Amino acid sequence: MKNIRFRAWDRKEKKMRYGIEWIWGKLADETMHHEDDWIDEKDCIKMQFTGLCDRNGREIYEGDILKDGEDDLFKVSWDYHNCGFYLESTEDVEYNVETRYILNNQTTVEVIGNIYENPELVEK
Repeated sequence: MKNIRFRAWDRKEKKMRYGIEWIWGKLADETMHHEDDWIDEKDCIKMQFTGLCDRNGREIYEGDILKDGEDDLFKVSWDYHNCGFYLESTEDVEYNVETRYILNNQTTVEVIGNIYENPELVEK
């Protein structure tokens, strides 16, 4: 069975939250022990775990920035049309099918950051 997990970027605190759960429009992570500490869902950006790990065993989430064996950088995105994760090139190139790669061989990629904590990695 696939392990479905999420993380969230907390816009107010400017930090990534792992081990999160949603209850009635509120979000909490493992550090929040009292309901008054929970934050409103609209203040966070949710990202799903792809079910894959990089070559170092680190979990790959939507929004992560990956480096492949040739030092090319990619952003992990969700394709709503095809219902799947893919790697989107961070290079300033016109869109074509070669700039999108389905996440099917994670042994050659490494998570080096994410688009919220490390935006400089994908800024053009």
